[in-house]
Amino acid sequence: TKLSRRQVQGVLDRLDKNGDGVVTYPELARWVRPPRTLEQVKALLLALLDERYGGKALPFFRELDRDGGGDLSRLEVTAGMNRVGVGLQTSEITELVDAMDTDGDRSLSTEELLRFLGKDDELAAANAEAKERKAAARKQKALARKEKAAARKAGGEGEGGADGAAADGA
Repeated sequence: TKLSRRQVQGVLDRLDKNGDGVVTYPELARWVRPPRTLEQVKALLLALLDERYGGKALPFFRELDRDGGGDLSRLEVTAGMNRVGVGLQTSEITELVDAMDTDGDRSLSTEELLRFLGKDDELAAANAEAKERKAAARKQKALARKEKAAARKAGGEGEGGADGAAADGA
């Protein structure tokens, strides 16, 4: 069956949600596959965890956390979901991140992801890991300060050695 121009225009008008006369990809995508609910996205993620990560969320979080910073930006969530084969629409990503981001800092911590997915059993391990990471970072900073102080001291001794003392006495 062939559609008339009027019927085609009616379809386009329904797809053009913002009424700008252009059907954008997001508008078309919503028509092809309406956005999933938050619960549907959560169920999809839990199924993915079971299938690929043995039901564990921490390895999944680490895979999404490309920069190793310990939290996930919206960009990391979007890119990571695409990488693992979970294509989410922009509206789904927004709703998902907003639901998980309980402290409102616009990024997701390990704790926020684990709590959202109901993985409280992994939370203690994640907290211990975070504590170890912070302790290692503190040790690294302390070591860097000691090395810097030693380098300054060694540099100062070379410059102000016996020649420096003689110059002061003259």
